Amino acid sequence: LEAIRYALEIDAREDREYKDELLERYAIGSGGKIILEILASGQVYRIERIMGERPKVYRDDEYIPNLHPSSMFPVVYYGQNDIQLQSMDREQQIELIDQFIGDKLLTIQEQMREKEDDIKDILKSLGNLKGKIKKKEEYEAKKASLKEKIAVFEKLQIADKLQKEADFKRDEVIFERLAEFAKTSKDDISTFKEKIENGFSYIFPMSSKENPDLFAELEIQLLTLKDTWLKQVDEMEKVGTATFAELEILKDKFIEAKDSVEEEIARIKQEINIPEVSPDDFGRFVKELEQVQVAISEIEKYGRMAMELENTKQRLYSELQDLWHEQWSERELKKEEINASQTIIQLEIDYKGNKKSYAEFMKEMFRGTGLRGEKLDKLSSNFSDNIELFNSLENRNNFQVIGFTDNEWLKFKERFFEQEEVLCLYRVPDLIEIRYDGKPIQKLSLGQRASSLLLLLLSQENTPVIMDQPEDDLDNQTVYEGLIKKVLKLKGERQIIFATHNPNIPVLGDCEQVIIFTNEDDKILAEAGSMDRFHIQKKIVDIMEGGEEAFTKRKEIYYQWTL
Repeated sequence: LEAIRYALEIDAREDREYKDELLERYAIGSGGKIILEILASGQVYRIERIMGERPKVYRDDEYIPNLHPSSMFPVVYYGQNDIQLQSMDREQQIELIDQFIGDKLLTIQEQMREKEDDIKDILKSLGNLKGKIKKKEEYEAKKASLKEKIAVFEKLQIADKLQKEADFKRDEVIFERLAEFAKTSKDDISTFKEKIENGFSYIFPMSSKENPDLFAELEIQLLTLKDTWLKQVDEMEKVGTATFAELEILKDKFIEAKDSVEEEIARIKQEINIPEVSPDDFGRFVKELEQVQVAISEIEKYGRMAMELENTKQRLYSELQDLWHEQWSERELKKEEINASQTIIQLEIDYKGNKKSYAEFMKEMFRGTGLRGEKLDKLSSNFSDNIELFNSLENRNNFQVIGFTDNEWLKFKERFFEQEEVLCLYRVPDLIEIRYDGKPIQKLSLGQRASSLLLLLLSQENTPVIMDQPEDDLDNQTVYEGLIKKVLKLKGERQIIFATHNPNIPVLGDCEQVIIFTNEDDKILAEAGSMDRFHIQKKIVDIMEGGEEAFTKRKEIYYQWTL
């Protein structure tokens, strides 16, 4: 059973190391391979997986790259004790619904991951911009200081005499910015060209067995597009190189013009004999002021960019919330379908209803801030999620009504802004309630809980079921009434594979194929056959009933009883 799970690349849930050891030691072995044949939608597939490697999927002996078995061939898998653990954990029980929704839910989850990635990118960009924006105050102070120093020269009436040098210093700043722009532009065009080439190399080669002519035409069109784009990029590089070469000539002319007035500027400086200032400083101050003003102008652009990113972030947060609700809506639809299909098991799903998990998450995130747990509990009760909470951070009244002091509110905001990504992307779990015969399963015995979940699992869809020891924690009456009778109804509709030590399951469940495993000298031996074969019947009696003598005595005793 674990070998089948491994071939299908299904997560082991619990006891992963123990199960992997079983596979390596007894079932597959180091370098060993498991091969599965699967019939899906009328098509035969073959899955091969070598121990320690990724599985490979074949269709008609043709390897299909990047196809994951678990996404192509959905299977309900429960290892030993998985049912029991899930019956005790309400957070895990939501998986019961999710595994029956399938592709729709996978699509929503993929959209959620994409949205989360977009938000992470926005937050990273905002972090970089805010780091730059913080420097504005520093630059403003430097600007004020430089203006004050220049004002001294103006007050001494020597600024006009030094103006020519100052003007050349300002022009120097422009040529320095041009040099930086030229380098950045060349790098950007080179990167863009590389992305085009890599993008097309990802598409090619292409082929189709069913539509060869169509794909040949498609390839011609794409090659033409690639050639056109690369020619345009090459032309951009060519024009840019020529233009920047002309700019270098102009820069040389500027340097010549600057050198031609150096003697004049030096003579003017020599004529200035004022001990309070150095004439050499004026041009330097003017150049630094120009550079500072350029930096401030850039920072103001960053501020506008940050505002746009904040608006985009808010839109993405809203769209993520919509996807959370869409996820719940799919669960709600499946719940209604399950409830309508039978009456013994009834479900309720509360949207973002797991406030206990929400509160525990918040306590962990705000550990070390000194905020008391009961106040975080109240926050978790008052807000549906952390995006809603983020949008209310500046409203002090929301925090005062639940007992936050001003200092606690400020501490809370500080930690929240530091951990915005983790906090806002946290999905408050939906809360499922499973009722068995009208009673919440939390109030039932462990066996009754497991029985109710088994009934739920076996009642949905026609997905194959693989389960290890479903009889654990169930008495034989429950095994018969809650499991075997259901299996008898379903065996013609879906494939069910059980690993069991309970003879009632194969015998009363009218098993179609029995596989008996024995361990000899650390080797697992398998013997397969139908229930109608004598040697299979004998094996069941010997292994599962304690042997022929025990079986016969028990039968004689039962026969003597009056029931």
